Amino acid sequence: MVKDEHVRRESLQSYVNSFRKYLSTYTKPGVGVKCVVRPARDGGAVIVFELGDHEGNQDTYKMLTSSVNKALSRVRQKAFGGNLEGFKFKGTNITMDENGIVIIKDGDPNQWTEDAAKSDVEKIVHRQFRG
Repeated sequence: MVKDEHVRRESLQSYVNSFRKYLSTYTKPGVGVKCVVRPARDGGAVIVFELGDHEGNQDTYKMLTSSVNKALSRVRQKAFGGNLEGFKFKGTNITMDENGIVIIKDGDPNQWTEDAAKSDVEKIVHRQFRG
């Protein structure tokens, strides 16, 4: 089981690195991206990206939770409220607010690839800025 968790973390980190790489092409120099990853036992994760004048990029991994819904309940966000256990998240769900970008993903391996990270950034960045 430890081996599986290790592989899982590698997939998460690869996605985070790819997302940051593609996002950086649209941000001004010196903008850092802090990332908090909340993995879930059911295979998904909630990732929060916070952009700002940080001293560089920083990734923090929180403890494994039982579900994506439980992970989301531990994130400061305004898009979802009430009984989060009543939600069923599938694929990729993205919200943005003054606290940053919140990405909720299920456990489908295709959601955690470099291509998925690029696609997620393109969903966030307005078409006119993408060229």
